[in-house]
Amino acid sequence: RQIQRELSELSKAEEDRLAKAFSIMDKNDDGRIDAADLERLFKEDLRHEPSKYEVEDTIWEVDEDLDHNVSWQEFLLCYKRVRSDTTGLEPRKMYNVIDWVLHDSDRDGLVSLDECFSILFMRHGKSFDEKDVRRLFDENSDGSRGGLVSYDAFQAFQREQHKRLRSSASSSSSKKGARKRPGRR
Repeated sequence: RQIQRELSELSKAEEDRLAKAFSIMDKNDDGRIDAADLERLFKEDLRHEPSKYEVEDTIWEVDEDLDHNVSWQEFLLCYKRVRSDTTGLEPRKMYNVIDWVLHDSDRDGLVSLDECFSILFMRHGKSFDEKDVRRLFDENSDGSRGGLVSYDAFQAFQREQHKRLRSSASSSSSKKGARKRPGRR
């Protein structure tokens, strides 16, 4: 509970969208996301063939009570932790799936530029890097999809963004550490 209080608060609209995403991901409607739910989501909604390891690892990263399921509280905590993470050290596999479900508002298995901008504007106002988003769509969409991005391309983009965050956080901490060392120039 202490950790939950320290994490960023979500707007009512964002919490409602997360509740809808949880409902979409909970394929058997039992109030938790298990491996069967996640595998079905990957195959049917995300057009992605996951390995058994990928499914189990995605759940394991956020399964606080080790029951092999993701409860609503674990789902919310995962989302808030990653959103508050400035170091890039929080596990992101489940977050990235959640993020995809939030972006794919028409549930067609592809994300459009409009869907992407809509979610980013809701989260960050005008303080997100529009060039990065446009680059995602320029590099990963083909003419036949009309500027749509697949889950796999979206995940590759997310991994790249995560690497940048970790690199930025580690270079910031090493610069701070260098200034604190006495007797060094």
